[in-house]
Amino acid sequence: MGRKTLIAASAALLLAAALVVGALLYDHAREGKIAEGVTIDGVDVGGMEADEAEAKVRRALLRPLDRPLRVVYRERTWQLPAAKLKLRADIGAAVTEAVRLSREGDLPTRLGRHLGGDQLEVELTADLTYSHRAVNRFVRHVAADLDRETHSASVRPGADALEVVASRPGRKLRDVLLTKELGEAVVGDRPRTVRAHVHTTAPDVSTKE
Repeated sequence: MGRKTLIAASAALLLAAALVVGALLYDHAREGKIAEGVTIDGVDVGGMEADEAEAKVRRALLRPLDRPLRVVYRERTWQLPAAKLKLRADIGAAVTEAVRLSREGDLPTRLGRHLGGDQLEVELTADLTYSHRAVNRFVRHVAADLDRETHSASVRPGADALEVVASRPGRKLRDVLLTKELGEAVVGDRPRTVRAHVHTTAPDVSTKE
């Protein structure tokens, strides 16, 4: 092997070694970062450090929920403060999983994500929870205010003559529906104000209001 060939081979080996070392160092520097294409409850966290991603998800997910739930029926309004809902979201676990998925695969696979534009396209959730007991109590409170018995027409003595008392329909809150819609308002995209629906009842007649 000639001197020039030996020099060229040595240079090639040094270059290859430098590339490998550079790739390892770059991969190590990205160790705590989330790959592109990862979302948590619809929030894009690609390319972020874990603490940065957690802060962003917390702002986007929990801040809009820090408002009371409201139930309305005609001119009446009931309100459940957000504090009583005891909202919790396991954002830390979701971010940890995002980082773990971002580190999956061998070195060329990870470099392909970071340098080649390959995306994971992974959707994760922070498992948002709330106090179902608080919602159930709230619904019972609304029901206590809205529910009323049916009264049939009657006649009763007055000061100068008989007085006719008109019948009055009964009313029953659709509590199962309200509970469902309040739950969707807490963890979904529904408005924080929910309209109450009732069944109206009359003697031998059942209608829906």
